[in-house]
Amino acid sequence: MAVTSRSPVQHSPVSGFISRLPARHAETIDGYRSFAAAGLTLAVLRDQVQAENAVRNGLPRDQLIYFDEYDDALSAVLDGRAGGYASVALAHREHLATDPSLADLAVVTVPDQEVPPATGAFACASPATRDALNIALNDLLGEATPDEPSPDSASWPSA
Repeated sequence: MAVTSRSPVQHSPVSGFISRLPARHAETIDGYRSFAAAGLTLAVLRDQVQAENAVRNGLPRDQLIYFDEYDDALSAVLDGRAGGYASVALAHREHLATDPSLADLAVVTVPDQEVPPATGAFACASPATRDALNIALNDLLGEATPDEPSPDSASWPSA
């Protein structure tokens, strides 16, 4: 399938965060670096790459709040405990588009200069597309967890 800007599958999903920015920051926050410079606290999901991306771009670790569930991280933004919640920009846009009660929130897409898009990664706009893609990839690669090596030893990194 050719992936285009209209395709539900997007190669190289980019990081982003959902935020209810105070007026004084609304025009100046354009990524992790400016978020860090503003001294805001960032909600992240435990074991996702966004925490390390934020730290690499200047956010002190003590300005991160870790959560296990999307709804809990979003609640931290809604109740003011966090200035933003970092994840995949497309996922945030889809969530906001389906919930009118979140109309006062915005998605800030992290620029490629801060976090280059992940080659070979996918973000899907619908569960049906995600499931179809997972089936196709499992048929091609076999099922595994992300930390398991490929069954093809030729693809293993050399020591």
